[in-house]
Amino acid sequence: MNDVTLNESAIEAFRDSARDLLSRGNTTARVRQLRSSETGFDRSAWQEIANAGWLGVLVSEQDGGLGLGLREMSAIAEEIGQRLLPEPLIAAGVQFAAVVSGAPQSALRSVLLEQLVGGALVAGVAWQETLGQMQAQDSLTTTALAQGDTDRKSVV
Repeated sequence: MNDVTLNESAIEAFRDSARDLLSRGNTTARVRQLRSSETGFDRSAWQEIANAGWLGVLVSEQDGGLGLGLREMSAIAEEIGQRLLPEPLIAAGVQFAAVVSGAPQSALRSVLLEQLVGGALVAGVAWQETLGQMQAQDSLTTTALAQGDTDRKSVV
């Protein structure tokens, strides 16, 4: 079997996995219920996504992931596009994984990727100053607050 055949097999396996997982309980009623919840998604469903390997697709094997690529992730995304899934897979499982995987090796990078692949971490990438902004600005005004922290800290 060559690499192309293996990749096609992996892609079909991810499509099947996505169809199966998404056919279980991803209904309009569930999405509406979660929309008014504090998080907007279900942690147990996020853990199912992690257990299915979706969060490790873009993370290298060296970092605890599957070391695959965008073709495999696209197979999952195509299935999601045909169904309902309120969990933040693209923001937290694709964008975040790609950004952190591209960062230099460090203890923090390793911890973040391990927690992401395992389903313990749900994180995103701040890439816009204001909603809808697509152009870079000369100065940044974004601030970050630690949970429970009342002192603002600028992030540059």
